[in-house]
Amino acid sequence: MTRLNTYNLDNLIKNAQLNYIRENSKDTGFYYLLALAFMVWNEWTTTQSSTPFIWGGCVVIAIIVNLTSFYYIFKRYGEATDTYAIKLKSRATFISLTCGGMVWASATLLFLDSPDTPKLLATTFIVFGFITAGLPTLGSYLAGYLGFISTPIIAIFYKYLSFGLTHTSALVSIFVLVIISISYRYNKTLLKGITIDLENQELLSKVTVSRNEAEKANFEKSSFLAAASHDLRQPLQALGLLLESLNYRSADMGPQNQNIIGQAITAQNTLSSLFNSLMELSQLDSGAITANIAVVPLETMLDDITEEFAPLAEKKTLHFNKEWQPLYVKTDSILLNRVIRNLVSNAVKFSRKGTITLRTELEDNNVKLTISDTGIGIPKTELSNIFKEYTQLDNNERDFHKGVGLGLSIVKRITDILHVNLEIHSEEGVGTIFSIYLPVAEAEPIHANETQNVNKGKLQLNVLLVDDNQDILNALKLTVEDWGCKVTLASNMPEAICKATSENPDLIISDYRLSDGVTGLDVSENINRTLNREVPIIIISGDTAPDLITQIREQRVHLLHKPVKSTLLRNTINKLVNTNGVYQR
Repeated sequence: MTRLNTYNLDNLIKNAQLNYIRENSKDTGFYYLLALAFMVWNEWTTTQSSTPFIWGGCVVIAIIVNLTSFYYIFKRYGEATDTYAIKLKSRATFISLTCGGMVWASATLLFLDSPDTPKLLATTFIVFGFITAGLPTLGSYLAGYLGFISTPIIAIFYKYLSFGLTHTSALVSIFVLVIISISYRYNKTLLKGITIDLENQELLSKVTVSRNEAEKANFEKSSFLAAASHDLRQPLQALGLLLESLNYRSADMGPQNQNIIGQAITAQNTLSSLFNSLMELSQLDSGAITANIAVVPLETMLDDITEEFAPLAEKKTLHFNKEWQPLYVKTDSILLNRVIRNLVSNAVKFSRKGTITLRTELEDNNVKLTISDTGIGIPKTELSNIFKEYTQLDNNERDFHKGVGLGLSIVKRITDILHVNLEIHSEEGVGTIFSIYLPVAEAEPIHANETQNVNKGKLQLNVLLVDDNQDILNALKLTVEDWGCKVTLASNMPEAICKATSENPDLIISDYRLSDGVTGLDVSENINRTLNREVPIIIISGDTAPDLITQIREQRVHLLHKPVKSTLLRNTINKLVNTNGVYQR
């Protein structure tokens, strides 16, 4: 629908009025013909004359011609709302209704030939009954309705005066005035309803267009970010691995060079973190991330996270209070980990001294997880703003080490996806408390291989690296060799199969998208078939599409997203294989 203006609105209203009459005329036509038949029968039983039948036949012919012309006009112009079409349809409707009224006027003039009370009452009842009954149907088009009632009213009024029924004529006049008044008010009310309905349709149309445009823009943004994500993750991945490898070899470079390398690693980690936050926020906004609910051991997760942030906390003389119980919750392990890590990261980042407390307690059927700090706190006036993107309360100088203000935005979106309550209490200068309420779960049995200690020494594995990007392949080779592994390189699937046949690898680390439309999953499948055994594989990808993640999860393959930190890659390898190369499911 085009934008409504006065001109368009008037035409649309008129078209709705006319359509209302056309649609309802089908239902009232039967009763119209029934009343005509009664009129003919009533007159014939009184006079025993053929005149009523001649009149009835002429009326039927006139009705057929009238309705044929009426429906022809509407069929030809349909829903057209231009001025010419509206005028034609209006005229056709007015003529049709006026002719319908003239039928009753002719019956009155022809058959009401004496002031005989029964006949007078019967004729008056039929005529006035149809005038009144036609109001709900014909009142939407006031001109047409007045045309319909005018000729029979004039005929009745004339007959009453000719019979000398002056007082009755006065009553007829009063009835006419009442009918006209009611029809005017009814028409006004109906027009208001039609106008509101048309305006609502216009609003709905605008909302639909806006929604479609927003969905299109969101899709285009997601497509752009997916492409940008893949292209930007590649150099970040290579840079991170090269810096980690350089740091591993920095023992003989002197303190100054070691300090430069450390600063470069910090800058690269910060850049990767900011980039990952932007990509994650985009995915959350587009609805690409969904929760995969499972039973999660909360204690293990909290142990891992506090261990990860312990070095940063020690640098700021912060202390972790670990007040949690060995509880299990029903949630998505990856998403909950992201929430807790963001909250703990903020607690470390914005606390200059004191303690950071992680506490769990049972409340009804929920586990209340509390993360509190003794940091700078949040002013009450800013509490409603902290979950907005790019909001930072203690970073006016825009220190890139403090991020870009996306952490709590991500936390809020993830808790919405998980359908868990998130509460915040804060006092400026005292500290902040975040509380998350998670559904409690029964503990699942722990398998023996889950309790084994990971190997943090030399891996001594035979590893096949597959990637069509030579820079990443070389950087990854340096990193994995530092862990004591024998490394074989391949840049495509035929080369990977050939190398796997000769080297018999313990582990494959492959990029997901390779040349010629081949994927890391294709490489894994073909190598397993060639070696007649299942070789553990880690897929590293710059793509974050949800269908890709689902596909890889279904294959029970470990997926890491670029840029991958060397520590994360090492921990993933430790979980997959032990020093003897035994695959741990």
